[in-house]
Amino acid sequence: MGKTISIPYELSSGEASFVIDLSYNIDKTDDSQTISCVIDTLHKNIPTWLQLRKFEIKSLYSKGKYVPLFNENNNVRNLDVTLFIDKVYSDIMIREKKPFSLV
Repeated sequence: MGKTISIPYELSSGEASFVIDLSYNIDKTDDSQTISCVIDTLHKNIPTWLQLRKFEIKSLYSKGKYVPLFNENNNVRNLDVTLFIDKVYSDIMIREKKPFSLV
C-alpha cells in the first residue's frame, strides 16, 4: 500500500478512544475514485469492535465534490465500524485536499 495515516476514533458510546494506523491507495477512474485501506496489524492490537482488516471506500465526483457510496462488500456489522469508515474517508480526503461531502 502506498500512504499511511493514523486515525483517532472515539467509540460512539464514549467508553474509549483509539488511534488506528492504516495504509491506503487511491485509484481514480473518470468521475469515480476508490480508496483501498488496510489496517496495520503489526504494531498494535486491533480493538475487537473493528471486525475488518481491509475495506474500500468508493465515491463519485459530482458538482465539484466527491460523495461516498455505500459499499456492501465491507460487510459492516456494527455502528462503530460504519462511523470509523466515515472518519477514515473524511481524514484521508482532508489530507489529500480533495473536496468532499458525506451527505
